[in-house]
Amino acid sequence: MQYKLCSKLCNLKKALKTLNNDKVGDLKIKSIEAKDALDDCQRLIDLQPIDSNLSIREKELISYYTSTLKAEEDLLRKKSRIQWLKAGDRNSSYFFKAINGKCNRSKIHSITGDDGSFIEGDILVKNEAIRHFQTILGCSMPTRHGIDSTLSNIIDKVIYNDQGDLMGRKVTNEEIREVCFSLNPNKAPGPDGFNTHFFKITWDIVGKDVISDVQKFFRSGLLLKELNATILALVPKVPNPSKMKDLRPVSCCNSLYKIIPKIIANMIKPCLLDIISPSQSSFAAGKSIGDNILLVQELLRNYHKDFGCPKLALKVDLVKAFNMVD
Repeated sequence: MQYKLCSKLCNLKKALKTLNNDKVGDLKIKSIEAKDALDDCQRLIDLQPIDSNLSIREKELISYYTSTLKAEEDLLRKKSRIQWLKAGDRNSSYFFKAINGKCNRSKIHSITGDDGSFIEGDILVKNEAIRHFQTILGCSMPTRHGIDSTLSNIIDKVIYNDQGDLMGRKVTNEEIREVCFSLNPNKAPGPDGFNTHFFKITWDIVGKDVISDVQKFFRSGLLLKELNATILALVPKVPNPSKMKDLRPVSCCNSLYKIIPKIIANMIKPCLLDIISPSQSSFAAGKSIGDNILLVQELLRNYHKDFGCPKLALKVDLVKAFNMVD
């Protein structure tokens, strides 16, 4: 069933591309042509002000020109990924500048390899990026021998049977729909090219297939690799990044994939405070990891003074916790 939905989306994507080329075309050119046609019509009205047909034609051209400008602005807004600007004057010029600025900032012209070598050129930089992230995102399949027997001595947080039943309950069709409609409709889509806005406005058509695929995952635990495919967008950790480790990979997942972890998170949420430590503030609602940073600063303020009980401070490099899957 999952393959069936993927095939439908793939075929629809091809059809939409053809429709866009045949019926929509270049919106910038269309808006210029619409403006020229409107100008010509208004010049004729100046010469023949009592011609009712020209007045009707002018209204039609104004409507067409306005819709073309709106479509062009919507396209530029989506490309610019600007979500805070909701209304106001025509913003196509602003969006266009934002797109150009974003492209210039995002372009990786050169990079320094792990061995210190200088890498330049689109193909070489691309190959270095693939090599780097294949290394850190790969799985080394660590052994579990001897771990399970010691877990009870390490983990003091447990869940009870009723909590386990709650997290293992059957997912309802309405729950799947509510989660889908709760997702941000303007987030970047995954490899399939469809954001959640598409699924919302076409729910009467695609909803049955979406529900069926999500239900199948929770029954079998299997997910088609096409649905699990992800685009990695590289976001700089520091200004002017020079190495691949200075770039943070951000996943752009398929919309159908986003629904599943959201449902799982909702299942865990009622039991969350029972399975995490009070110090794990970044996982608790209304708290932030910044709370712990302030706490550490306060604790370390008098560490250099020789009084009280013995003290120990450890500085841990968490780079692998954030950059690696293992």
